[in-house]
Amino acid sequence: TYAKMIHGNRPLKFRMPITFNGNFVEWFYWGFIDGDFITPHDKYRTCPSFQYTGFNDKYGKEIYEGDVICFWQYYYVPSYVGERELITKIVQCDSSGEWNVSRWIRHDIEVIDNIYETPERLNETTR
Repeated sequence: TYAKMIHGNRPLKFRMPITFNGNFVEWFYWGFIDGDFITPHDKYRTCPSFQYTGFNDKYGKEIYEGDVICFWQYYYVPSYVGERELITKIVQCDSSGEWNVSRWIRHDIEVIDNIYETPERLNETTR
């Protein structure tokens, strides 16, 4: 068995897209899973991998790098209380090595998509 299954406070695992004729088929999960180290088959080693952030959305779904999340952000101004705005973000690691999702985890985050299955999400403006 491997001594280190956790990186920081999160399990060290990844997912990679499996495609057929250029179309997404399913995700292959690899890394430390259920106490074992699973590695991708050689023919998939050139595929991109997306790392697990250690966070789950409000429904318990794991949040991975490249996922698109949304949440409501509330603004409270002295003269006006309760204005809210729907925020959409692409999950990514910042220059300090922290996942940007960690800043919003106190909100009810929901995973709504990912940039691999829907690459046009990369072109959307996020706040």
